[in-house]
Amino acid sequence: MRLSLHQLNVLLSIKQKMSISLAAKALHMTQPAVSNIVKQLEDLYQTKLTMRVNRQTQLTAAGLILSETAAKIQHLLREADDKIKADENLLNGKLSVAVVSTAKYFVPRLLAAFKRQHPSIRTHLTVDNRRNILNRLKQDLDDIVIMSQPPNDKRFIAQDFYDDKLVVAVSATSKLNRKKTYSISELINEDWLMRESGSGTRMAIEKLFKAEKITPNIISEVSNNESIKQLMIAGMGISIVSLQSIELELDNNLLTILPVKGFPKKHAWYMVKKQNNNANITVEAFDEFVDTHSDLAHFHSWKPKGAL
Repeated sequence: MRLSLHQLNVLLSIKQKMSISLAAKALHMTQPAVSNIVKQLEDLYQTKLTMRVNRQTQLTAAGLILSETAAKIQHLLREADDKIKADENLLNGKLSVAVVSTAKYFVPRLLAAFKRQHPSIRTHLTVDNRRNILNRLKQDLDDIVIMSQPPNDKRFIAQDFYDDKLVVAVSATSKLNRKKTYSISELINEDWLMRESGSGTRMAIEKLFKAEKITPNIISEVSNNESIKQLMIAGMGISIVSLQSIELELDNNLLTILPVKGFPKKHAWYMVKKQNNNANITVEAFDEFVDTHSDLAHFHSWKPKGAL
């Protein structure tokens, strides 16, 4: 029996879904058909490729070796497809991007502008928390992963992608707006709202406070930026947030930026990928586009005339 791309795709889907039934659903196949392909592969290699662990289907060591080979084959086929279409003077193909939640405030603008320039490209955007995005990175599920705190792991490379700013924000009606300038130490006893531990923004803020040798009065840890913004608008406390994430609220006089010495702080974002991955032509085109059009990430660079 010869090995087929279809069989390899089935194994990759099982790895990603950790379930034969979910893999079958994603591939528009029946569960017995997927199980039969697994058996065919196991007969071919004379070893088990899957196992049940805590009610999930995971790959054995042999299964992981085969799935890694399958992922490389898929990558090479996509690369060949892009090169063939590039030879036809038509930038085509698919661009899969995964970002941590704060990046959702600027990456979609860049993707939309890139798509307008290259309408034949299909884009796929995944927005999730840092832990899940790191899992996607390890599984090599995306062409590009964008985050502010790349993993300290030699398997991955991180290159500069975009510079945002961190600012101290508060409700537009807060009494704190009455003073002209603060030092960060003057604000430590205020009620602070923070992202959950482990998030990229939280890690950046913790480094900042550690450098200043201060401990803020954190009254609430919140799992997403939207909830932090709503809590600030309601007057519950202050926070350090990405400038990009609050531009709409600033425009509508719901939040203000406190004048704090040393702020805004640079908040660098990185494009992260596996060390051994060669970027395909679509990824290279997007990278070059960002280098020359980073201003499009800013809200005021794309807001239509007459918008509020």
